[in-house]
Amino acid sequence: MSPEPMDDEPTIHHLAETAVRAAALITRSRPLARPDGSTGPRPPYDEAEVEAREWMRTNGEALASCVRWAGTEERHTTVLWVVEAVESHLRDSGLPTERLEMVETGVRAALALGDTSWEARMRNFLALALLDIGELERAGQESAAAHALAEADRDDRARAAALECMGAVAQHDRRDEAALALFESARPLREAMGGPREIAVLDLLSGRSLVSLGRFDHALERLDAALEVFTAPRDGRDADGMNVARVRLERGRALNGKRRTAQARRELERALSGFESGGHTYQTAKVREVLAGVDQLSGAQDWREHLVVAVRLYRGIGHGAEAERVGAHLR
Repeated sequence: MSPEPMDDEPTIHHLAETAVRAAALITRSRPLARPDGSTGPRPPYDEAEVEAREWMRTNGEALASCVRWAGTEERHTTVLWVVEAVESHLRDSGLPTERLEMVETGVRAALALGDTSWEARMRNFLALALLDIGELERAGQESAAAHALAEADRDDRARAAALECMGAVAQHDRRDEAALALFESARPLREAMGGPREIAVLDLLSGRSLVSLGRFDHALERLDAALEVFTAPRDGRDADGMNVARVRLERGRALNGKRRTAQARRELERALSGFESGGHTYQTAKVREVLAGVDQLSGAQDWREHLVVAVRLYRGIGHGAEAERVGAHLR
């Protein structure tokens, strides 16, 4: 986080617009944060996802300063544009403190504008950020509040997002049957307005809960469907590498549950490679944890090394509680 305040308005505007376009490349959703569909200056990279992610990474401190300045100056719309653009990047990078600060600023901006559509989006983001720091009760409250706003606005897109978010909260709370019910409630809404990718996200989320419930064959059906979508090129772009890695992680868990150890390890190693190449430290640590379990069950002698690396990675991105939890298995 940059210690210097940012007060150059043209720079703020340029950062905000560029962040929106970078996020559109990363998420493959061109109108991500600009409801009017307008575009800003051309971003300083060659219209490729990898360059967009690198731009987000190297400009993280400037973007945090941008949000703080815009909030102080009551430039609420700028706050919302930047928060929505940056939130996904921070989520994937595993930076819980920075993400929470930004999203809380976003909620305040939406409230100041009296815009319930933006407020619902920001409260969903806040719920997900709270999950990362273990505040399950508050996360549940925020996702429920987002759902209530969506219902009041009769906004099916916001309703689907809130149901997914509520499902994620239930999943973190180990209430996987409840999570599955919420994901299935979101499915017809996504089918009515979303494309294949939105349905694939639901299949990934549902597959994750099915694995946790021990329903491995059903999980693999859902995960295979998601993998087919995420590996298919879209609009001339490469496959969705981040979600491919997420699916392979869950497939590894499912295959390990079926005691297909060699296949499980191959899937997990591919997931590990995908997360590492994208610089996704938090997810890399998660895969290391699962690999440790697979290697331990198969009798491999170096399974503890995966946990040592996971602890180091968690500590490096400020996830002290996760580092302590994993470190307990090394004592």
